Amino acid sequence: MMLDGLRSSSSTPSTSNSQTMDSIIRDSDGTVISGTAEGLISLLLPSSSIHSPSTSSSYSFTLLLNIRTTMSPLDVLISLFHQTMYSQNSTGVNFCREKRSELFNTINSLASMWTTHIPHDFTNIEMIRRMEELLQLVCIDEDHRVKSNQLIITLKNTLSRIDRYEKALASLIVKNDEELALSQSISGLFAISSDTSLIAQQLTHIELERLSMMALDDMIQCISQSDHDSFLSSPSHPSVHSCIHWFNRLSSLVATEILRHSRKRLRASIIDSWVETAKECFDRGNFNSTCAIVAGLNSNAVQRLKRTWSKVDRAKLDILQHQLDPSGNFVSYRSTMKAALWRAEGASKDDQKVIIPFLGLLLKDLFMIYHSNPRELPNGHLNFQAFSLLSSTLYPLAEWKRRTVSFPRHPTLLQYLLVSITHEEDVLMLRSFEFEEPDSGTEKDLHKRLKKGL
Repeated sequence: MMLDGLRSSSSTPSTSNSQTMDSIIRDSDGTVISGTAEGLISLLLPSSSIHSPSTSSSYSFTLLLNIRTTMSPLDVLISLFHQTMYSQNSTGVNFCREKRSELFNTINSLASMWTTHIPHDFTNIEMIRRMEELLQLVCIDEDHRVKSNQLIITLKNTLSRIDRYEKALASLIVKNDEELALSQSISGLFAISSDTSLIAQQLTHIELERLSMMALDDMIQCISQSDHDSFLSSPSHPSVHSCIHWFNRLSSLVATEILRHSRKRLRASIIDSWVETAKECFDRGNFNSTCAIVAGLNSNAVQRLKRTWSKVDRAKLDILQHQLDPSGNFVSYRSTMKAALWRAEGASKDDQKVIIPFLGLLLKDLFMIYHSNPRELPNGHLNFQAFSLLSSTLYPLAEWKRRTVSFPRHPTLLQYLLVSITHEEDVLMLRSFEFEEPDSGTEKDLHKRLKKGL
């Protein structure tokens, strides 16, 4: 999905055939390609210019999301306040009721977009106070004041929900210091329910909840770090970190559920159930859970169980692995995503509109876009084309975050998926070696090290 009129084939602006001003550079079609921070902020306000993008929510989204790497959100809001005050009082025409009403509608729409898509900016109480001042500045009648008050009330409710969610996440931290108990009959997740469709539904509930709470500003700050390997594990970006933690937990849960069973027939049955669950997730557009499950099935502790896998029909798993094949920069997965987008756009039911992307690849793509294009140019301008490239990838995510499903929650399954004990790779490898002895020098050395470590 493109951001209309903002993205160019190149992310490095050229001044050739461009309309140049001190603070803004446009191409011959009037599309903004670079500008100073103050100049770009000024374009958020109504203008008589035929090239003004101020009516475009995508321009506002692109600027507010990207400019934070140069200016803090508070500084952006203060600048916007000052420019609004100047615009409102600069001429008699701008102070007339019609122009002031236009200004209010622009600021109200901007505030609505900001507080809806990037609400975490307003966890700073000073941001809320400044936004209230901005809205009060442009109000001219009771109707405007009602709309402004409602926007602030909605924002505070959103922030309260974010706070409750973060506290709930903290309460879900589980210590996995219990011994991995063996079972001679089906136990764990699939003892609660053998309905893989129902389990896939609950996984989709979890994924959508986490996706809805994913802070886009967190993602920008996360990928702005220079070290690709470290930002994925950084706790300084909590909403991103919680999604990565969930992916790793689900992968670990898959392996734990398989290796808790002492009989290879039961382990093979659990593998079959996980494969079917992954397929159900895939068919629902829940690609993140699909990838996590396949990662668990491909873990060393599970993959080495040759006698167990001899009892498994691998046909469905092979199809899934082909869809998720990383070769060619995940070309198969990207084709599948395009098909899922096409399906979602034409769907009439909410359940068919769900898109939950593989977060690991999305973050990798964003990281490459961010670091492959200069954000600031030698003339001191901000590279708005680079901003647009990044936002064209994040804009669909902002829409996917708001998707809902109609199928019911299953509290028992949800609790098990979220808080049941999982085990680390070393513990799982030792259990795997108990089922099938090491058969290579490398495995024998690993087995010795693991036993010595325990």
